Amino acid sequence: MKKDYIPRRDVDLAEWGKAFVNNIAANAAAWAISQADVDDLLNKFQEFDACLRLASSASRTTVITLKKNQAREAFTAKIREMVGFQLRNPAIGDDDRKTLGLPVRDRTYTRRKRPTTFPILQIKLVIVRMLAITYHERGTIGKAKPYGVSGALIAFRALDAPPASPTELTQTTFATRSPHRIEFTEEERGKTVYFAACWQNVKGERGPWGPVVSAIVP
Repeated sequence: MKKDYIPRRDVDLAEWGKAFVNNIAANAAAWAISQADVDDLLNKFQEFDACLRLASSASRTTVITLKKNQAREAFTAKIREMVGFQLRNPAIGDDDRKTLGLPVRDRTYTRRKRPTTFPILQIKLVIVRMLAITYHERGTIGKAKPYGVSGALIAFRALDAPPASPTELTQTTFATRSPHRIEFTEEERGKTVYFAACWQNVKGERGPWGPVVSAIVP
């Protein structure tokens, strides 16, 4: 199994992530990375860093820790998105990847096929206005994703009645780790939200939608 390039410890991720963000910002023009992506990456890092400082202080609470975990998920999801797409630019060489803290490219070609299976979702209550979505490959009980899959695209929407198709679920979020937390607004409390998910590979190709499930926003 390949070692994940993203540090597991929060303090290590904060240090690694700061260097990653600075390198991206400094080379954005040369690597054809949009300013919008740079700003989004920076904002997600700053949110994670701020939440981590609070979670490491004497004033930390369960809510602060959950916010920190959610900020970490958002930041690492953005990193993986950029590594899978923008940072595949041939102009980014092996030395650049080492500077970014990424492994060098594997020159062995392996065909990545479009996913043919789908994830099964389970919804759990976390705290007020927050739901945790756990997902796993159909027919399994572990958290491992199918080979070649980078994550699960989760579609959701608050509706008065079950949707006829997952295409009616117009809000989306991309999850790379299970569980994936979604925070809702105060106005959405008490509403029924419907969810469906599909696997997505590193090329952005998606598999079939899994079954629709629902939960009430606490």
